[in-house]
Amino acid sequence: MPTAAQLGGLVLAPLPVMAGAVAYLAHTQANRLVRPPRTLSTHLPSRFGIGRWEDVKFTTADGLTLRGWFAAPPQRGGSAVVLAHGTGGHRGHLLPLAGALHARGHGVLLFDLRQHGRSDGEVSSFGLHEAEDVLAALAYLRTRPEVAGDRLALLGHSMGAAASLRAAARDGGVRAVVSISCAASLAENVADGVRALTRLPAFPLAPLTLWLAQRRARGRVDQMRPIDSVAELRGRPLLLVHGDADRLVAPHNARRLQGAAEPGTRLIEVAGAGHRSVIGPQHLRAYQDDVLAFLDAHLRPAPAPTPPYPHHPTGERHDDIYD
Repeated sequence: MPTAAQLGGLVLAPLPVMAGAVAYLAHTQANRLVRPPRTLSTHLPSRFGIGRWEDVKFTTADGLTLRGWFAAPPQRGGSAVVLAHGTGGHRGHLLPLAGALHARGHGVLLFDLRQHGRSDGEVSSFGLHEAEDVLAALAYLRTRPEVAGDRLALLGHSMGAAASLRAAARDGGVRAVVSISCAASLAENVADGVRALTRLPAFPLAPLTLWLAQRRARGRVDQMRPIDSVAELRGRPLLLVHGDADRLVAPHNARRLQGAAEPGTRLIEVAGAGHRSVIGPQHLRAYQDDVLAFLDAHLRPAPAPTPPYPHHPTGERHDDIYD
């Protein structure tokens, strides 16, 4: 994005020149948002202690093939976690967390979201259509005999967190969600970014960028509001993580999400962590144990139902120590 000085000079330019410059900037930024460069993981799960894993693929409701890695839980019928990366990322970005989860006894499914990595798709949509990707991942896990379909959780970073929250709001079988570096509202976050980077009012660049982006993404991305998805979790456990040095999604977003969640929802603010570095090895150690404890607690097997109290026919005598 241009510097504040460059954009500030537009204020002194003739109106047609300024309008043309704003249109060009909006067009450029919209393209970057919906078509980030594809990147591929340079690491495999084995580097992070996952000894047995497999390449998998599954299909979304709108016909895209998504590709990823699956490592089964050590015991049949165990729990599993879907891990979803952020914009411009790939499945490998969450391998450190996946390795820790697998060592703890959970199955893990990491995959490339649409238009990322080795998955199909031409456009990215900030979590709007990516929620379908997460739902497809959940459906895939429920076909695996190694996994208990009622012991599933979601963990997402940035766009992956937005997609996970949106998917969990639609799939009541998700036990818990871990959201890392998630915006409360896409439209508001784009406006915040324009103001921070240009030192100019958000209008007209921010709304024009969003309008162009949603035309390319074929969906109302301006209505992507994870804060609404949080409210729709209907009491299911949520853990929020955010770097206090995040310049792409300011920390106040996490506090807003916490305010929309159930009372007692925990927010971990990671000192010195930026938007992407928060999931890196340097900062992961600050909250990894909290994530593991949270998912351990909420992915335990459901307690066995209490057997009914024995029924005795009328007139039958029996000894009862509680008489």
